[in-house]
Amino acid sequence: MLIKDFTFTFSYWIFIWFLFYEIGWISYNPMIFLILAGIDNLFLLFGMIYFKNNWKYILFFIFINFFIKIIPIIMLSNNFIFSFKDVYFGIGLFFIYNGWLFLNGTNIFIIFKNTWKKIKENKPFSPIIKNMFG
Repeated sequence: MLIKDFTFTFSYWIFIWFLFYEIGWISYNPMIFLILAGIDNLFLLFGMIYFKNNWKYILFFIFINFFIKIIPIIMLSNNFIFSFKDVYFGIGLFFIYNGWLFLNGTNIFIIFKNTWKKIKENKPFSPIIKNMFG
């Protein structure tokens, strides 16, 4: 079930995109989507703080996002040139992600609702945090 949880989190799709870009398998730069995912994660972090989540969850969430968002953004910022082809690729990837969710009986709205429900209940919502802390 852990693998399925990972595939339900678009941030991990973006991180895989970054890895493929870095090793040269694809030419579409994920910078814009890393930034958007980082902004989304800031809202999640503020929610975790507001709802007084366990400090271990908060610190681990920050730690994870440092490695899958901040470091990639820093690595890409030196040579970033905005291109619509990158945005189109990201939108296409997002449609594929939503198709994957549909094939697995869920959708982005259910994921969003469940994530915020878990934050409000002080339960781990990220696949990595769920694996580490139950």
